[in-house]
Amino acid sequence: EGQKNVKDSYLSKVEDTMAKGEIKEEIYNDLKRRYQAELQTINESLERLYKELNALKTTLESEIERFEAETTIISSSSDELTDMYSKALIPEPEYKKQKKELDAKLKSVEAEIEKRKKTLGHLSSSQ
Repeated sequence: EGQKNVKDSYLSKVEDTMAKGEIKEEIYNDLKRRYQAELQTINESLERLYKELNALKTTLESEIERFEAETTIISSSSDELTDMYSKALIPEPEYKKQKKELDAKLKSVEAEIEKRKKTLGHLSSSQ
């Protein structure tokens, strides 16, 4: 983006200088062609990068949705487990073991969500 602005600035200066009659038309045309070609290359690169950025954002958003759905499932399983334990349907050691596993899994999934949200935030602020 910065490189594009620099080239736009040079092109504008060349056009102003030509309008004032300070450079020959031949030099003007050569510089204009060169700067326009460079701007075109920069624009094409920026377009490609923006497409890649948007694709990455879409992927991150999908992953966040998937992980959030997974947290709902894990929380539901944890609630069911607690309910079964409160009704004395499973022994305490089994409850503690399964509860610990579910809590660890939930913590891991929540960490993945936060990582992706942070990355998404960085990508959004850079655009």
